[in-house]
Amino acid sequence: MNHWEIALSIQKTLIQHGYPTYITGGAVRDRFMDKDSADIDLATFAEAETIQQLFSRTEPVGAAFGTVLVIEQGVPFEVTSVRGDSIEDDLGSRDFSINAMALDADENLIDPFQGKRDIQQKMIETVKNPDITLRDDPLRMLRALRFSLQFSFEASERILSWTKMNHHLMKDVAIERIVKEWEKVAFIDWDRLKVNNLLLHPLTVHDAKLFPDRELKNALMMSGFPVASLTREQWWMFTLFDKDNLDQSIARLKTMKLPNAIADQVKKTWKLVISFFQSECLWTNRQLFNAGEQSIYDACLLIQVYRNDDSCFSFLSCYQRLPIHSRNDLQVNGDDLIQYFPTVPKRSYKQLFSKMIDAVLAGRIYNEREALLNWVKEYDDNEN
Repeated sequence: MNHWEIALSIQKTLIQHGYPTYITGGAVRDRFMDKDSADIDLATFAEAETIQQLFSRTEPVGAAFGTVLVIEQGVPFEVTSVRGDSIEDDLGSRDFSINAMALDADENLIDPFQGKRDIQQKMIETVKNPDITLRDDPLRMLRALRFSLQFSFEASERILSWTKMNHHLMKDVAIERIVKEWEKVAFIDWDRLKVNNLLLHPLTVHDAKLFPDRELKNALMMSGFPVASLTREQWWMFTLFDKDNLDQSIARLKTMKLPNAIADQVKKTWKLVISFFQSECLWTNRQLFNAGEQSIYDACLLIQVYRNDDSCFSFLSCYQRLPIHSRNDLQVNGDDLIQYFPTVPKRSYKQLFSKMIDAVLAGRIYNEREALLNWVKEYDDNEN
């Protein structure tokens, strides 16, 4: 069975036990847009405890709020107790009309807020007055932006007007939720029009952390992102960078509370970009070695936007031609030093290997075992 058929079987089980159940939200929206839905959610009149009793494999991801993860054939489905006295009440608590539709067991559409019409008109509209829907959760301002970019829809005038007047309410939203939503924005299919809509949106214009470098922002307005889809690292690389103030860029990055691996990769790329502009558009073999292929590629994306020129990518070929790409590529290791040079103190290994790498990258010695051991002998003799 495909995911939709599995969801229907969950719905059927609940209904057979006397609990009206509906497929809801994004899955219904995607069905009317002829899109595959990654997640299929259901709303039921069963309580969380009952849901757990009816299915053999469940996880209480939000049981206190009536949400249980039902896992069938290895696929997770969120099943949530209906909020209110009717499915219409439940749909009325949602954010946008396109997400406030439901299908019953006969696949009859329940659409009290004209979500299907708004899909046809390519419109993002709140279920209730924006002063209720958006104030209830200000993150919905960002979700409206995300959906408009993702689907090439337009946010309604009343959503945009409310956002212009109330963008400051985003400060009350946990940064973790904001970051998660922005990273969903990163993964859409980008074109220049979408980039312009992003850069001119009130949430972007009025957030000093986002696109602080005017030169970069203007360049993006002209060219768009240089790739159709961004990674998490590339998203934060573009949105938080100011090449005239690396310290402030890093400070902005820190406020996002990103995983260390993501933050470290972004910082490495930024430093590479700055070194490029400070060294007359050149990188040394050692800089390429230290950066690694992914950081070089990401840095070239950023440089391409600044310079409107993709010649920087030639450095990827330079990197690929390096004789080594990591310390592990060296044909000698610490065990060799212990065996052949027992008098060399282990505390000096780090410096020794660093100098060895420099020598190999500079072409002063070949990355061959005998040549490297001879080099270590000369190094040890000179040190002593």
